[in-house]
Amino acid sequence: MSGSHWDARAAVIDTSPLRTRRVFAEVNPPRFANVVLGGGVTPFVGVRVGASVTRGGWLRAGERPAITSDGQATVVTVETDVQFRFTRILAEWVRDAVEVNGTDESASGWFVQGQQTLAPRWYVAGRVERMSAPAMTPLGTLERQQFTGTEEAVGFRVTPEITIRGAHRARRGFGRPGYDHQAAMSIVWWRRWM
Repeated sequence: MSGSHWDARAAVIDTSPLRTRRVFAEVNPPRFANVVLGGGVTPFVGVRVGASVTRGGWLRAGERPAITSDGQATVVTVETDVQFRFTRILAEWVRDAVEVNGTDESASGWFVQGQQTLAPRWYVAGRVERMSAPAMTPLGTLERQQFTGTEEAVGFRVTPEITIRGAHRARRGFGRPGYDHQAAMSIVWWRRWM
């Protein structure tokens, strides 16, 4: 449902957003009913804030040797999209609360990304992201670890359908002491067919 300044949605899905279900795979996670509720407000053109919550099963008893009971999960998301002149900024925050053998654990993450059009054919973009989650250490204890990533990109629109993009990405994975650096070049072809 939606109005001129608000939207709302509800759904029942057969897998937690924490698990991936592949359409053509023979092996998939067990099915659990998960209820999704969400909504947002658009106070004026160019600004939207939304939120959603998902609740349901995510882990079946016996799926792993140490799992003795079904686990429930709650996923809460808040997002925003702000656009003005030639700038667009997106941000999202997520918190997962998962149950494993009657114990609750949580993970959270966020990202902020933006794009600025410099000229009709040139743009720059950037993204910063951070996630925090418990991880099992070699000694069998849980320790909170973090993932951090940044990306910077420059794009040039050769034609309305073809864009050339160069980017640098730095990421420090969970439990890693330093950053890995990657450079990328891409050519994107985009066309609307209908």
